[in-house]
Amino acid sequence: MDNVSNAPESEPWQALLQVANRLFQARRFNEVLYQVVREIASRIDVVRCSIIFVDERKETAYVVATHETPESKRIPLDLKKYPEIVHAVHARGPIFIPDVLRHALLAPFEEVLRGVSLGSILIHPLIQEERVLGNLILRISSHRTLAPEELQFSAWVAQLAPAAIRNAHHYESLLQEKNDLERLAMIDFLTDTYNHRYFSARLEEEFNRAIRYNLSLSCILLDIDDFKWINDTYGHRRGDTILREAASVIKGTIRKTDFLARYGGEEFVIILPQTDLAGAYQEGERIRQAVRSHSYGEANQTKRITLSLGVASFPGRTIVTIDDLIRAADSALYQAKRQGKDRTEAFVAPL
Repeated sequence: MDNVSNAPESEPWQALLQVANRLFQARRFNEVLYQVVREIASRIDVVRCSIIFVDERKETAYVVATHETPESKRIPLDLKKYPEIVHAVHARGPIFIPDVLRHALLAPFEEVLRGVSLGSILIHPLIQEERVLGNLILRISSHRTLAPEELQFSAWVAQLAPAAIRNAHHYESLLQEKNDLERLAMIDFLTDTYNHRYFSARLEEEFNRAIRYNLSLSCILLDIDDFKWINDTYGHRRGDTILREAASVIKGTIRKTDFLARYGGEEFVIILPQTDLAGAYQEGERIRQAVRSHSYGEANQTKRITLSLGVASFPGRTIVTIDDLIRAADSALYQAKRQGKDRTEAFVAPL
C-alpha cells in the first residue's frame, strides 16, 4: 500500500478556505460528517465516499455518513468482510490501494469487487489529539484513476474534519447545557412535573390563545386526600415517594396536549387547551380512577390513595380572567373535599 502525503507541494488556498468555512459553519455533529463527505464527492468522482467509526474492540464498524444522503444512520459493517478498514485502523495513517484486484489483502473478495467495478480505495484516518475518531473512505470506480490533486484535496479535508467535529461537539455540549438549565428553571425536582412559575407563564399563553381564537380552556386543580395523615403515618420520605408515583400516574393519564404542574405541596394543576367543562370533567374522572387503582405498596394496606379534583372552564358566566379560572377550579376542589373526597366536582356559577 502506498502512503498519501499530508503535505502537498502546492495548495489552492482559496478552495480550501471555502471548504473550511462550510465545515465550520455546520454546527451539528451529523451535519459536519455529511458536509465532509459531500465536499469530497463534489470534487472527486467517487463510487462512494463515507465515514466509518470502529468500536473500541475493533470488531464492528459503523457507517455514520455517506455522500448519497444527509440522513444519519449507524449502519453496521462486519469487519471480517472489510480487511482494508482493519488495516487502516491499525496503521493510523492514510492508506491507498490503487488496484483492488491486484492487492493480496482483498484477494478473497475479487469476484465481488469485479461485480461492483471497484478500482481503488483511499482511506484517511480522522485523528484528534492522537485519537482516531474514524476513517474517511473513498471508493473509486475501475474506470478512472485518482489524480495527484485529488489525493491532496482529500488529505486536506481529512485534516480539517477532526477540528470541525470537535467544534460541533462543543456546540452541542453548550446547547445541551443551555437546555438543561432551561429545564431546571421550569421543573419541580421532587415530582418531575412543571413548577408553579412555569405553569403561570404557560397558563397566560393558553388563556390569550383561547381569547384570540374563541376557544375553550379548562383547568383542573387536584389534591391528594389526607396527605398529612400519609406523612404522619409512613414518614415524609414515603410521602415524597407517593407524591412522585401519583404525579407519574397523572402524567401517564393526561393527553399530550394537556399541561401538568405542581401547584404546591400535594396539590397539582392541569391546563386543558380546547377542552370544555364536560371534557375536562371526564378527564378528571380518568385521572382520579387511575390514581385510585394504582398500587403504592404498604400505603395501600391501611388506606387507599385518592384524589379530590375541581374542574372549571373558560369562558363562563363568571369566568372572564385567569384569576377567575383558578378561583373557580379551587372552589370546585373545595366542594369535592366537602362532599367526602375521592371525587371530581365541576364548578357551577352561583345564580
